[in-house]
Amino acid sequence: MFPHGLVYKNSADDGSDYSVNARGETGAQDSCIPACDTILQLSYPKNKLTQYLYELREYRPIDVQNYLS
Repeated sequence: MFPHGLVYKNSADDGSDYSVNARGETGAQDSCIPACDTILQLSYPKNKLTQYLYELREYRPIDVQNYLS
């Protein structure tokens, strides 16, 4: 949607623009399904989708990340 990230105009200390790229969607905030997967010790095949879902875990609080690991 934003090929150059989110651009903040004239916001850097020197008055120049800077951009920020962030990943994640609403699923990054939901720990219910990953918690159930952890409790049930479910495993999934490695593919692009599961890799992406595991990367979203980095957006969770560290204690939740530790629990899911």
